[in-house]
Amino acid sequence: MHLDYRRAEALLASARELRAALGLHAVPDHSTLWWFSRHKVTPRLLAWILTATVRLFQRAASPCSCMVAVDSTGFARAPASPYFQLRAGTRHRARTWLKWSVAVWTDPLVLCGQVADRGPRGDHVEFRPLVEQTLARLPLTRLLADGGYDSAANHRWLREELGIESIIPPVAGRPARGLTRHPYRRQLQLAFPRKAYGQRWRVETFISVVKRRFGGAVTAPNYWQQVKQTLLRGVTYNLYRAVQLGLSVHLVSHGLSKAAA
Repeated sequence: MHLDYRRAEALLASARELRAALGLHAVPDHSTLWWFSRHKVTPRLLAWILTATVRLFQRAASPCSCMVAVDSTGFARAPASPYFQLRAGTRHRARTWLKWSVAVWTDPLVLCGQVADRGPRGDHVEFRPLVEQTLARLPLTRLLADGGYDSAANHRWLREELGIESIIPPVAGRPARGLTRHPYRRQLQLAFPRKAYGQRWRVETFISVVKRRFGGAVTAPNYWQQVKQTLLRGVTYNLYRAVQLGLSVHLVSHGLSKAAA
C-alpha cells in the first residue's frame, strides 16, 4: 500500500477488523514496526513463509502441474518513476539496480523461489541457487527460461543431475551458421517446443503484477534492508494470490497471517 510506518500505525488504529484479522490486541507504535522490520523480519523468516505458502497451493492444485518459469528484473533504488526521471533529465544508471530473480509456478501463478542481489549481472549467477531452493519447495519436472540462461552447463545440470526438462532458446554463443555441438542445445535448435515454451509469459505477468501492486522501486537506504524489502514483495504476492483463489481461509490455520504481519 506504499505506507510508511506512521501511516501504517494510523491505518491499524482506524481499522478494527484488520487488527482482529492480524490478531493484534493493541495498535503497535510506528517505532515498534520499524524495530520489528529491521531485527525480526529476516530472509530466513521470509523463506519459511514462502515455503508455507507454496505448500498451501500444492494442496489446492493438481499434482501433475509442476512447470516453472524463471526470469529476473530490476528494482530502482529511487522512488521516482522512470517518467519523472526522464522529464527531470536524470539518467538511470545501471549500477543502481537491485536485481530480483524469481521462479514462478505457472499453473497457479505463484512464486516458489526468489533471489535478490546487486545488479546488473548475468542471469547464470543466481540460476543454480534459484533452482535449488525451488526444488526444495516444489518437485518440478519442466523449467522454462529465456536466452539469458542458455548454456550447455545449465542444460546438463538440469537434465542429467536433476532430471528436469529444460526449455531455453539456444541463442548464447551460437554460431552464425550451422548447428551447435552441444547435444541438448542442438536438439532445441532442430525441434524447439514452442507450444510448451509459450507458458513462459506467465513469469512476465507475475513481475508486472508485483511492480504495479507493490511498486517498482525499493526505498530502504541500506542494501540488506532493500534485499528484505524485495523478498517481502514476493511473500506478499503469494498471500495476495491466495486471497484471489479463495485460499485465504486456510492462512490462519497455518499461522501465515501473523508471520506476514
